[in-house]
Amino acid sequence: IIVSFTSFRHFNPEITLVLVTNIYPPQNYVDLLSGLNVLIRVVPFNFEPPKEFGEKFKGCFYFFDALQNSKKDTIYIDPDVFCVQNLDEMVKSLNEKIAIFSLDFPENYNINGLTISEATSIWNNYRNVTNTKPNSIKHLGGEIIYIPKSQIKKLNSKILDFWKWNTAQ
Repeated sequence: IIVSFTSFRHFNPEITLVLVTNIYPPQNYVDLLSGLNVLIRVVPFNFEPPKEFGEKFKGCFYFFDALQNSKKDTIYIDPDVFCVQNLDEMVKSLNEKIAIFSLDFPENYNINGLTISEATSIWNNYRNVTNTKPNSIKHLGGEIIYIPKSQIKKLNSKILDFWKWNTAQ
C-alpha cells in the first residue's frame, strides 16, 4: 500500500489520496501515509458475504462499501498497482464513463480456480435475469476502477439490488 501510494503521489502531487479501510492501520503505517498526505477513511464492512459464499476473495466485496461512501469522481486501485504517469489526461478522456481495467487473459486461462469459459458456462444459468450476452464476459480484476460522480447513485442502486438478489438465493 505504501509503495502504491508513493508512486501515485510522485506522478500526481496534487491528487487527493484516500485509504479506505474497515480497520484503522497500525501507527507506523499511519505515519508513512501521513507523510504522503494520504487521508484515512474508516468504513464498516457491511457487504461481507455470508459464510456459505466461502472465505476466498470475500474482501473484494469491500469495494461496495467504499463506493457506497463515495461522493466524487474516484479512481479505486488495488494496493499492488504502481502508477507510472500523471492521471489527468486519462481522467479527462473518460469524461462521465465508468472505466475498469480489463485483463486480457486467454479464454482457458485459470484465474483463481475458474477459466473465462467456465465463468461463461455458469453465467448461462442466469441469462434469464440479465441482459449480458455470454460472449461479452471478460475478466475484470479490481486493479483499477474509475467511477465518476455522475454514475455513483445509479451504480450504488444496482449494487444494492444485485446484493439483495445474490444473498436471497
